[in-house]
Amino acid sequence: IPVTLDEDARARSGTGITASTYGSIRLPLSQNTAIVADLDANMVNYKGKQADDYSTQLAIGPEWRLGARTNISRQSVGLYRWYGGNLAARQFGGKLNIQHDLSTTQRVAVQFDGRNTDSAFGEGYRGWQLGVAGTYEQVVAKSAIVSASLFARRDMMNFKSFSSKTFGFNLGIGGELPLGINAGVFGGASRAVYDEAQ
Repeated sequence: IPVTLDEDARARSGTGITASTYGSIRLPLSQNTAIVADLDANMVNYKGKQADDYSTQLAIGPEWRLGARTNISRQSVGLYRWYGGNLAARQFGGKLNIQHDLSTTQRVAVQFDGRNTDSAFGEGYRGWQLGVAGTYEQVVAKSAIVSASLFARRDMMNFKSFSSKTFGFNLGIGGELPLGINAGVFGGASRAVYDEAQ
């Protein structure tokens, strides 16, 4: 039987635009308390909108200093992601971050993250996302820091074929160059295992 392939299904190449931005503000309320707000936004744009990917996330909440070396912050999180012009994910939840300075050149941090996911793509994409990450940072030069982190995430969607466990690690080094320019090199690897095949 002759089949005519729709133009949207044909393989093609092209050029797109990617952009990302991050901003953070810390407003002291007292000697040991502050309000911290973080904003992330990412964009992938191609001709048309079939593969366009936009996301924005806002996290805001209090931070407490416990002694000279330990900080704890608790933030409420909201995220919106659009893919192909449709609402791919709407997430609301919170995260807890604990940071401790081992010395003047070493720091460890642990972050716990939990959020509920809703999606216009269908009931199967709705559920919960839980994550944990641990990070170690070491100053290796006057203005360079090496970091290593391990992370794990559990996606518990309504359909098992969309539910997964993810484990991985990241390594990187970053620092300040002359003229106030910051630069870094980062890489990582992860593995995702789904609860059930589609």
